[in-house]
Amino acid sequence: MPVTLTCQHRAGNGEWFLSSVSFVLSALPFIALGNAMGREFKNFPALQAYAINTAGSLAGLLIFSLLSHFSTPPLVWFAFGGILFLLLAGKGQNTILPILCLGIIIYMVQILSQKDHEIWSPYYKINHYRNQTATSISVNGSLHQHMLNFNSPLESHKTDIDKIKQQYQLPYRFAKNWQDVLILGAGSGNDVHLALEQGAKSIDAVEIDPAIWKIGKELNYHKPYDDPRVNIYINDARAFLKTSRKKYNVIIIGTLDSQTLLSGKSSIRLDNYIFISVHKRTFETRWSGDFVSHVLE
Repeated sequence: MPVTLTCQHRAGNGEWFLSSVSFVLSALPFIALGNAMGREFKNFPALQAYAINTAGSLAGLLIFSLLSHFSTPPLVWFAFGGILFLLLAGKGQNTILPILCLGIIIYMVQILSQKDHEIWSPYYKINHYRNQTATSISVNGSLHQHMLNFNSPLESHKTDIDKIKQQYQLPYRFAKNWQDVLILGAGSGNDVHLALEQGAKSIDAVEIDPAIWKIGKELNYHKPYDDPRVNIYINDARAFLKTSRKKYNVIIIGTLDSQTLLSGKSSIRLDNYIFISVHKRTFETRWSGDFVSHVLE
């Protein structure tokens, strides 16, 4: 027992040491850049220097937003940042060493980030792995969802698939009419496929992440997003509810929590609680006839 405790203690110290070193190494370049910027700002009047600083911050936010919007990988980030740094800081200096260092950094980033089935969305790093029964989709290293083959050819998996299917079909047991269905957090298309299977005539599928929707469109076993009855909206669920005036018979609410803040292992679902409590009245104004709202976890 004492040996086990000692080993655990040492492992903890090692992790703490590595985290501290990583933090210091990450902070040092920004300290140097901050000092250089401070010296440059002394050449301008205070108000003008503040305006330049603010404009630079806004430009950085704009560039970051564009890089995120186009789902660029880390290689593009480091290449763009490195080239910009060389253009701004390399005047009148020997640029051979900085260019060499930039090349090494880009090469290391490419090697470390080069993985099969990995894409970058505006929100996450996404990995997906496919087999005959399901495609697992992970974001930032945590399992996010399974895209299921409800007609799996493997007999050993059919019992589990049927149990999951019954959970997805639960709202249709209570609704007398499901012609118009709204799915918030449509993801890779499980809910959409089963709504179509139930006979829905019109489905509005709302998904905030275009990369996850694209995975569903291209790889879903049942191709629900190709059905003409499905209207896809790449939008935030709250924003969609505020702008849409259509009424629905069934509203399906997927797990809407940010996987950056709360992984799938968390038992906290603050986002879902806030979403339902704040928009309860919104849901009530969207119903038509017999209305069923179903929260999927």
